Amino acid sequence: MQGGDGDVSFDKNSFGAAAAIASSEQMLTSAIHSMELTQGVHIQIANLGIGDGGHTFSMVDTVVEVLRRKLAVINGGTEPEFEVYFSDLRLSNRFFSSFSGLESQVSDDSRLKLIFTTLMDQAWQDLVDEGSIEEDRRDAFNIPLYLRNTEEVTAAIESCGGFKIEKMELLKIADPMNARQQEFIKDPDSYGRAMANLVQAAQIKRKVEAYLGPDLTNTFYERYAVRAANNKEFLTKNSFYSMIAVSAIRVWY
Repeated sequence: MQGGDGDVSFDKNSFGAAAAIASSEQMLTSAIHSMELTQGVHIQIANLGIGDGGHTFSMVDTVVEVLRRKLAVINGGTEPEFEVYFSDLRLSNRFFSSFSGLESQVSDDSRLKLIFTTLMDQAWQDLVDEGSIEEDRRDAFNIPLYLRNTEEVTAAIESCGGFKIEKMELLKIADPMNARQQEFIKDPDSYGRAMANLVQAAQIKRKVEAYLGPDLTNTFYERYAVRAANNKEFLTKNSFYSMIAVSAIRVWY
């Protein structure tokens, strides 16, 4: 994800992630309550996510608080000490690599489809039409984006071994940008900038910049913003994110 705290940082554009975290918090809390814990004064927690910014910590705060209350009863009031590890998952990690290469359809009411397919294709075509790049160079660029369905997620977890799925839900989350619809209708350019910032925050800027260089990358996102601002159909449409929330426990054989 794009770090920092600028306009294109993930921290400033992760409202979708925030909504997803809020929607899955009840499942997370329930999973912690279902754990069979013994007395403990030193608890270690690993966050194996790939996010950046405040939402990375908010989820851990929830875990710590629920565990603190649960262990306070078990420990007879003794306050446990928590140690948290934050680590990006790498492709060498078996649990993460099990999800690589999985593809599924993106629903028509998902803003993800507009962000990563329609507008990206149009912005690339603009660079071709302007003579900034050749068609072959456009066609050679690829975004490693994978969206899974529930069957694929189940198969991936089972292939890891050692995990048992307790609960799985497919959540349909209203896009927080829907609340700004009237603002965007009055000022489409602000919608274009918001969409361009959003796609850059999702680590796409680094990939495009490594491929095109900084100057042409700036031009690319300018064209992207214009295309988004001119997309009147999607501008007036309420969008949703689909998210698969899974609660799985470690099984020791």
